[in-house]
Amino acid sequence: MHQRIIMAGLFGALAVIGWPQALHAKSDVSTHLHLELVTDVPLHAGGRLDLDLPSGLKLHTTLGGMPEDYIGVINSTVVSLGGYDTKTAEVVAAALKDSLVWRVHAGWRPGHDGAFYLSAGYTLITLGGGVSGEDLLSLATNEEPDSVSTAHVYAVDSTLHLLDIEFGWSWVFLNTYTLRASAGFTGTIIATTKVSPQFAPIGDTGEKAKTFTDAVEAFLDATYEGNVFTPTLSLAVGIRLF
Repeated sequence: MHQRIIMAGLFGALAVIGWPQALHAKSDVSTHLHLELVTDVPLHAGGRLDLDLPSGLKLHTTLGGMPEDYIGVINSTVVSLGGYDTKTAEVVAAALKDSLVWRVHAGWRPGHDGAFYLSAGYTLITLGGGVSGEDLLSLATNEEPDSVSTAHVYAVDSTLHLLDIEFGWSWVFLNTYTLRASAGFTGTIIATTKVSPQFAPIGDTGEKAKTFTDAVEAFLDATYEGNVFTPTLSLAVGIRLF
C-alpha cells in the first residue's frame, strides 16, 4: 500500500509542477515525429514513436518484448528487498516469459526548445507465459496440490497493468538523428494470472486441481501488486520522420 501512496504522490507533484509550464509553452515550434529503437531496463526492448507538439506537449508510445534477463533484474531487485523468495521468483519468471510490453505516455518539455522532458503514463505487460512444475508452484505458494509430481506441469501466464513516470533528455543531431536518455519509476496496480493444468485430470482430481490453480493465481496476483515496483533506465537512438 505504501508503494501506491508514493506513486500517487509522485504523479500529483509531476502534474502540479509541470502542467502550468505546458499550458504556457511557446507555440513557435513545429510538430515533430520521432521513431526510435529503445530499451527500457528492466521492462522491454523495442520501438517507440515520439510526437512533440508546438505547445510543448509530448506524446509517446512504445511496443516491444521483455527479455528474460530483464525479468531476472526485476526478480533480483524484489528478492534482495525481501519482497518474495527465489522459488516465487522462478514462477514469476515463467509467468512473464516472452511477454509483450506496450507503454503509452503524455508529458511536456518545460522549455520550448529544451532537451529536458517529463512524462507519465501506463504500461501493459501481457501475452507471455511458460510452464512450471506442480512441485515448484507448491513450494512457492505453500499450497498443497492433490499430489506433488514433477510430471504434473501447469501453464502460468500473467498480465500486469502498471503506472509510470519518466524524466529525461532528448537531443537532435543534424536535424535528423535523435539520442535520448531517461530514468523513471513504474509500479503494478492490477495483475491477473491464469494457471492451467497441462494434463487431463481424472475424477475428483479436476476439482482439486482447480482449487490449487485458483490459490496459485490469487497468490501471484497479490505478489505482483504488492512487490513489482521498480526504477527504470532508458536509452534510445532514432530518426526524425518530420
